Amino acid sequence: WIARPEVQDQFRRTVKMQLDGKLEDFLAGGGSLPMSPKAHHSPASVALSGAIGVSPPKSPNRRSYPSAINSALSQNRDSHSLRKSDPSSERRGDGKDAYASNFNATTTSVHAPVASDINQEQIDRFWFGRKQKTPSKELTTEEWDLINQMFEDHPQGITDHTALEPLLTQHLGLSKYLSDTLLKNIRIFGGLAETAPVTKAVFGKWWAGRIRLGDPVSNFFYVMKKDTFEWIEGEDMRPYVWGLLNRHPGLDFLHDSPEFQERYADTVICRILYAYDRHDLRRVYLRELRSKRPNVVETWRRLDQEDDINKIRDFFFV
Repeated sequence: WIARPEVQDQFRRTVKMQLDGKLEDFLAGGGSLPMSPKAHHSPASVALSGAIGVSPPKSPNRRSYPSAINSALSQNRDSHSLRKSDPSSERRGDGKDAYASNFNATTTSVHAPVASDINQEQIDRFWFGRKQKTPSKELTTEEWDLINQMFEDHPQGITDHTALEPLLTQHLGLSKYLSDTLLKNIRIFGGLAETAPVTKAVFGKWWAGRIRLGDPVSNFFYVMKKDTFEWIEGEDMRPYVWGLLNRHPGLDFLHDSPEFQERYADTVICRILYAYDRHDLRRVYLRELRSKRPNVVETWRRLDQEDDINKIRDFFFV
């Protein structure tokens, strides 16, 4: 409205009249200049507050709330006012209870309805409780069936790490590139010689307390960590990274350079610790292993299907 020609003209006339000392005569003669009671009576404020016959546009109305919400909010305000006016009600708890009940009524009336047709089977599990449960030390019938099935082809015991690969990839959700280091660790656990066969009894004892079917992250954690610790350290991962170095076709070019192999192992371990070690302790806990994305367990598993390691952009690229 201030850009209108008639407003501009009135502004100029008002200022000129003030300068000429004629504004008082104009007002005494019946001129009307609507102003706010709190406005300053300067020539500019007189002109800007409103010109003769011209009024500025009004502000838009406040947002109107639904009547149910307004009613609930007014109840809250009334209850709050009563509680402030009667301090003894706080000591008795009456005002607090009334306020809380009205607040609950308000939130109940405002909340949107919850969808009831969500298929829970399509939602990935994202909460495992504050305390991570360790795998059971009692093997289930299903677990014994898997072990018996694996040892049917190796009645004298397992001597080659490739015999572990179907179990790792199909049932435990782990990478086949963990199998050679895993077989060495099982021999150490059973107190066996370096080339001795791993029997079903030794394998069953090693399984108990470490493996849980349907939980690849837990399996990865308990397979890799030391038995005396509740975390994975960088050095726990080194033998498994070396197993990857020795077997993955995308890393064959490093076989003639042991120094570069060592640097590659250091780099992979540092990348994993950088992603998971929140407190710079060079440790990875199970809860952190579950929470981070990209998931190192899934990424390690992807190496089974990809010969070009540089296509795996997380942790393992050269």
